[in-house]
Amino acid sequence: MSSNILLFVAVEVQVDGKPIRMELCDTAGQDELDPLRNLCYPESDVFLLCFSTVNPSTFVSASTRWANELSKHDGAVVLVGTKSDLSTNPEVIKRLRSEGQRPISSAEAINLAELLNAPYVETSARSGMFVKEAFDLAITIALRNQKRMRRKFWKKYIWCC
Repeated sequence: MSSNILLFVAVEVQVDGKPIRMELCDTAGQDELDPLRNLCYPESDVFLLCFSTVNPSTFVSASTRWANELSKHDGAVVLVGTKSDLSTNPEVIKRLRSEGQRPISSAEAINLAELLNAPYVETSARSGMFVKEAFDLAITIALRNQKRMRRKFWKKYIWCC
């Protein structure tokens, strides 16, 4: 049973001693939430494009449907492989093999990240591995892009004679 939940969370984090408001919108890729998801896209600075390293169909969706959809918007992309702690779990590997599948390798994910011109981070919520780093990377990219956009604005619209 699928739950139709749009998760929207606003948090404040400190970056270089300055408060930064970060708004997260998670629709878990549910088709039923397309109209709501589209409300999250405008003005987004960064998209965390997530897939499960132990669910190959999510990698296919990330590389086709979601990469295509996000390319229509201005935000940068960070590719995030989740559940990396399970990609070496013998039981998970056995289950995947019985289904004719295997975990997504780091090399496959890095290749997709290069095609998307995006950094790649492998995370595990269970162990906490690189979860903070994924968000830190998104914040760094957003701040860098905001500075770049401000410079472009001033260069384009402000001049002196």
